[in-house]
Amino acid sequence: MRKSVLSRSALAAFIFLAGPLTLHPAWAEESAEPLVGRTFSGNYLAGRLAYSVNDTVAAATFFRSALSLDDGNALYDETLRLEIEAGHENQAVQLADRMIKTDQSNKLARVILATRALRSRQYAEARKHLAETAGTPLTDLTAGLINAWTFAGARDAKGAASAIDAIAENGSAEIAKLKAYHAGLIAETLGDRQKAEAQYAKAYDPDNKVLRVTQAYARVLMANGKADEARKMLGEFNAALPGHPLIEQEMASIAEGRVPQGDILTAQDGAAEVYYGLGAALGQDAADGFGTIYLQLAMMLKPEFPLALIALANYIEGSGNYERAIEVYDRVPPSSPLAYSVAIARARDLADLDRTDEAVDALKKLSAAEPAKRDAAVALGDILRDAERFGEAAVAYSTAIDRAAPIDRSDWVLFYFRGMSYERAKEWPKAEADLQKALELEPDHPFVLNYLGYSWVDQGLHLDKALKMIEKAVELRPNDGYIVDSLGWAYYKLGRWEEAVTQLERAVQLRPQDAILNDHLGDAYWRAGRKFEARFQWNHARDLDPDADTLATILKKIESGLPDDPGATRAAKNGDGG
Repeated sequence: MRKSVLSRSALAAFIFLAGPLTLHPAWAEESAEPLVGRTFSGNYLAGRLAYSVNDTVAAATFFRSALSLDDGNALYDETLRLEIEAGHENQAVQLADRMIKTDQSNKLARVILATRALRSRQYAEARKHLAETAGTPLTDLTAGLINAWTFAGARDAKGAASAIDAIAENGSAEIAKLKAYHAGLIAETLGDRQKAEAQYAKAYDPDNKVLRVTQAYARVLMANGKADEARKMLGEFNAALPGHPLIEQEMASIAEGRVPQGDILTAQDGAAEVYYGLGAALGQDAADGFGTIYLQLAMMLKPEFPLALIALANYIEGSGNYERAIEVYDRVPPSSPLAYSVAIARARDLADLDRTDEAVDALKKLSAAEPAKRDAAVALGDILRDAERFGEAAVAYSTAIDRAAPIDRSDWVLFYFRGMSYERAKEWPKAEADLQKALELEPDHPFVLNYLGYSWVDQGLHLDKALKMIEKAVELRPNDGYIVDSLGWAYYKLGRWEEAVTQLERAVQLRPQDAILNDHLGDAYWRAGRKFEARFQWNHARDLDPDADTLATILKKIESGLPDDPGATRAAKNGDGG
């Protein structure tokens, strides 16, 4: 079966820590049973419902209302977590102030209050709150790093170094690198670039390149008169992850003989970097949303922090709340080097909200405004293809291909998607040429082998060659239901009914809810003489919501079966069919 099995392109994940840093948040306990009371219960249940559909903002609002009607401790912890997760900074701070009057050891409340104090440059006050958060590996790591930045804010280099040294590594190389990274940032912020370089050297891993460490290390190398080393380091990163806008910006600065400008200039910036790095490492699936909470804490200190905003929007997209993700993307400053990628991600979210025309308009304008870049054109093609506007999609992919010159191996995907679009637009000669070009650039890629092979089979062309291609695709992806279906359909077209049944049964096991696969299996049953099973399978396919044309065909088969003579396709088993 022809199927676009590549996932949609997405804004690159900007994760600070790459590697097995396992973080286990252990701040808040679950709330007690809700108190009885009609209005309280209504707000509580509404909050639960909102949270179940990933609307954290509404959930926080409902829980706050419930708490205002009964100020017992039942919902304090959960409401505080929801308030900060939703970005309700003022409400979270007010609630944290109330909570520590009765629960002085509440870790999340203390961290929120420490963050508020640090933002106001009340460094001693921040340390007082952080001292109450000890007890888990995550809170100890967080408190140690934030403590170090409070000393840096007070221009106390020794105090900062002592705070970092006191953080337990517990045998973790990643924590050791994280400590060295922040020690380097603090030294750089306090003007000691030689010490900063030494610390960044400890944090840098050439075999596991991390964006923020690479940026910082290259920057200080350039500042210390080591432009060649800085250039080499950035070039290696760019080779591993081509086109990252932040790396490209730094490379351009060094090419002009300028030291790249860092974005960590104050203790507040440094603490925001702590929260961002840990929030990104925790991930969107962290227990009780603590990845999101850390990112929100980062933005308490640095509201227009592009990397934290992007990570937060990515998390929100993962929960399917595209409206809120767009709101977060809109907070990324237009001047950021990441603004172009953000605009593309925003357009994809619009498309996911079925606001396709808005998405298309935005991407057309972006593509026209940046004629040297192709990502907007690729995204435009993807969205138009998903909307089944195949002719327009092919035009968009053509723009991307024109901008890709000279063509290299990685561009196979552009020809694959354009070929798919041409085929669906019934421009087969163009589609065939593109799919063959994709296969030339990326030989034996299972998606291309499957799509071209299936297309030939479906048209009764080059059947022996097509069969070999699809068999190769199945060998490469044996558990892909669509590719297994293609193999079964090739056997069907060759009149090898029993082999067709075997493969199509397996395809349906892999993809039981696909109407086309179930329809194909019904056809194979019929040709194999299993007519009762065929009608059962067609009825099942009918109930799986096929498109209108497929449904009409299925209904006709349920009523009348298939013609007795399968036609030329059966005869094709004796030849190439081309």
